Amino acid sequence: MKESCLHDDNGAVDSNSGIKLPTFAESADDKTRGYNSEGYYKEELSLDADIKKASKESRLIPVKFYTMTNGNRIEITVITWGATIVSLKFPDKYGRIADVVLGFDDLENYMNPSINPFIGCILGRCANRIRNGYFTIKGKPYQLTTNDVNKHHLHGGTKGFGRRLWESHIDGCSVVMSYLSEDGEEGYPGAVLTTVRFSLTSDNKLEINIRATTTNSTIVNISHGSLFNLAGHDAGKKELLRHRVSLNCDRWTFADYTDPIPTGDIRGVGGTIMDLRVPKFLESCIEKVPPGEGYDHNFCVTPSWHGGSGYVAQAVHPRSGRVLEIYSNQPGVQFYTSGRLSSRTKVSPVTPIIEAIYAY
Repeated sequence: MKESCLHDDNGAVDSNSGIKLPTFAESADDKTRGYNSEGYYKEELSLDADIKKASKESRLIPVKFYTMTNGNRIEITVITWGATIVSLKFPDKYGRIADVVLGFDDLENYMNPSINPFIGCILGRCANRIRNGYFTIKGKPYQLTTNDVNKHHLHGGTKGFGRRLWESHIDGCSVVMSYLSEDGEEGYPGAVLTTVRFSLTSDNKLEINIRATTTNSTIVNISHGSLFNLAGHDAGKKELLRHRVSLNCDRWTFADYTDPIPTGDIRGVGGTIMDLRVPKFLESCIEKVPPGEGYDHNFCVTPSWHGGSGYVAQAVHPRSGRVLEIYSNQPGVQFYTSGRLSSRTKVSPVTPIIEAIYAY
């Protein structure tokens, strides 16, 4: 199913992030498939849409699947349930294709919160945790749902943005999705209209642009939660340890190891296991992170001198030659190596992840 092009220009709060993937030389096979010198398929980005229905609470929910492809054989599929990236395929240095994001093999599992902890979806209205689900605005208290060990508020609550059906359309070479969060949803004040634009470029950039407007003073901290394993989604712990990771971060938000809530103490990374400014193989550091479950920490991104989106992080898997680079205009990055992840996903429970860009 092809969708007509529509346009939308709403928004007051902007969050822009980009993922840069490696470029590979054009092959004879590419030419026979119709890739042109610009890197697009059949003279434009190939963007297809399909509709599938999933059963949830005795109802059939129509979920749209969009697939974007460029001339370098990179293919990304995103669905309207949670605005979720369910597949990201690209070749290694030998030309072999692999899906490098964590996910599920069927739609119903994406809709099952007991086994899907916000994998690959939009995180909101507030990404990461709010202590005890409680905050005040202008002296007025608000109590949110507490869906993290029945104590804290996590990723927007029990039915956050990642567990909602989004509206969608194709705009040029982009997929645009939107969701209206009503006043009082999950305990938040004010209504929030969020628009997310997914774009795949000919030079292997996946751009995720997020814009939001609100009718009242509220918390807006929207992010995206794709989880990456550059060796392939099913490569397991052995290949996890062979990833080399670096973060453009001089500081991190300290949290008590018995409770993942930041204390408000911003600490320098120098001389600690949190110092990833120089690339390190995960096998040299991951098991040294207290309390032995790997990284699940928020780091403060060193600001870009020119403003706008700047370099945040890089992950390299030397054996495959795949490289992931993260750029964003947001001041924080959550580095998570999935030590607490369920094994009921389509990948090993221990997977290298640069999870999301957060605003703090």
